[in-house]
Amino acid sequence: MCQSSKAEGVAHHPHRRQLTPRQKKSYLDAVLCLANTTAISGLPGAINRFDDYHAVHAEQKPYIHWVGHFILWHRYFVATYEQALRSECGYKGAQPYWNWSLDATPDSPNSTTVYHPSIFGPHLAFGGNGPKVVPTPEQNRLNITGGTGGGCIPNGPFAAPAFYVNIPSKQCLRRDFVPWIMNSFADPQLVTRLLSQPDYTAFARDVERERNFV
Repeated sequence: MCQSSKAEGVAHHPHRRQLTPRQKKSYLDAVLCLANTTAISGLPGAINRFDDYHAVHAEQKPYIHWVGHFILWHRYFVATYEQALRSECGYKGAQPYWNWSLDATPDSPNSTTVYHPSIFGPHLAFGGNGPKVVPTPEQNRLNITGGTGGGCIPNGPFAAPAFYVNIPSKQCLRRDFVPWIMNSFADPQLVTRLLSQPDYTAFARDVERERNFV
């Protein structure tokens, strides 16, 4: 699904609910295609093109968060990822997004409705939660509570052996749903407040809740 917006040459980016089953499959197939295409970045650990993007983000992490160019950097990053899907893997659509404010239940912080199976399910979706694993202190440096998973995802197109994460080393894709975090930060009222900011600086600061940028 790639429609022209009012600005010539700018793709319309749909959210997941707007995709047909065929479009969902097309996107997932393109991502798996990247994961089976040889890396070109030369970054440590990168084996395939999907790894290239993972490695770039990992390398740049100290310089692209809680800074004024956080949004600009990530917007360009996603644009280059979309271009790779299209030019290297034949994807015809635009990069979709998850409008999580449609699924969040801020009045029920422990609800798992936000992790709807149409997105986090085994069929035409991204796979579910991992089995419950108690994290080590090293794995949970922020001391986050309320985790419901943490192990290797058991189903979907990104479950092993079809897909592996290679940065920093080869391992299965793990996932840990923490309902209270998503239901709090995806609150539609927060999205409305964010979009009502008067300028880019106020918007960027509100996104990361940071008053002063480097």
